[in-house]
Amino acid sequence: IQSMVFGRLLIVTWLGPKFAASMPLIYILLPSAFFYLLFASFRSVIDAIAVEALNSRNIYISLILFIAVFAIILKLDILNIVLSLGVALAASLIMLGSLTYYMAHKLYGITINLRNFYWSLLLSAFFAFISYYFSLLLTPGTAVLVIFILWEILIFFIYLYILRRLKSGWLEVVIQQIFRGEQVS
Repeated sequence: IQSMVFGRLLIVTWLGPKFAASMPLIYILLPSAFFYLLFASFRSVIDAIAVEALNSRNIYISLILFIAVFAIILKLDILNIVLSLGVALAASLIMLGSLTYYMAHKLYGITINLRNFYWSLLLSAFFAFISYYFSLLLTPGTAVLVIFILWEILIFFIYLYILRRLKSGWLEVVIQQIFRGEQVS
């Protein structure tokens, strides 16, 4: 979320104003990153148990969707070629991640209960809202990178502190893993 909020400002600062035109493509692709992470996280687990080439099948289905979405967008002539490729790639990555999650659920009973992430998602949205208005105060320049990094560090620690106070389940598991199973108070 923070990447979408500060993306334009960081791109202009880091690469220059001529790269600001690439932001629509970045905005299209960023939401599909979660689904790609699902695929990357579970593909080896699925390969380990499945005799069939389930991952290959999922990749082929995603490729077919990529080609179909790209062809439809080109035929309708609603986006330029680069954005059309971006939308098609995002759609195929979302499909790939969803199919991979379905296979992991079917083979191992793995489930993602979004209720466990409710506070995390709500806090993320809240900090994105605050960050958006904070980003409006910043102008491109070298100092903005330092301000951005400090802002992100501050938000990170506030985020963890609030989740810890709310006794977020996934955060407690991560903390225990970091401290090798020692109870943390």
